Amino acid sequence: MKKLFSVFACLLLLITVPSFSSAEKAQQKDKSYDFSRIKNATITGIKAQPYGEATYSADFDLAGKVNTALKNALSGRNIKVTPAPDTLARHSINIAVNVEGLGVFTVHEDAYDETRTVDKKTVGKDENGKDIIVTIPTQEVVHHPAKDVPHAVAILNFSVTDSVTGKEIYSLRDSRERNDETDTSGMLGRICRDFAKMISMN
Repeated sequence: MKKLFSVFACLLLLITVPSFSSAEKAQQKDKSYDFSRIKNATITGIKAQPYGEATYSADFDLAGKVNTALKNALSGRNIKVTPAPDTLARHSINIAVNVEGLGVFTVHEDAYDETRTVDKKTVGKDENGKDIIVTIPTQEVVHHPAKDVPHAVAILNFSVTDSVTGKEIYSLRDSRERNDETDTSGMLGRICRDFAKMISMN
């Protein structure tokens, strides 16, 4: 019976604990293009759009932050970033980035009370009258005060074109969010590294 109660308590905990992060990707890739031969890339533009949250605050020097993270990610894949597109070099690419969001917004959470079941230990007697430790499941109420919860968000759209033909060969929309977080650097780094990996392999 005690084992069954423990299993039920674990399941209840899994149901009531909120999600603290999310990620969503949508991509299109030209299957006829040899991505493994890409050696040079030019970042042709980084544009930012207003994010649709009233409390949203964009990261300082957003374009510079994205530019640095993207260059580091491409360098990690042995792709050289050049200042201007090379229209004569084969398998040289142009990368345009549209930032839908890179910053923090807050969500207000009202106060609430939560009833928890905890195991409390007390001293009891066995059949011989000796002291023993007895565990008794006990309900307690925990009060959670109202608070404003920060949400870090990073949503980037990448468009990759071949420098010679101008044809789009790859596109990616990567959207990530973390609750109770104010630093977007980790998400941005992972987005750029995943992007660089995708354009360096077939």
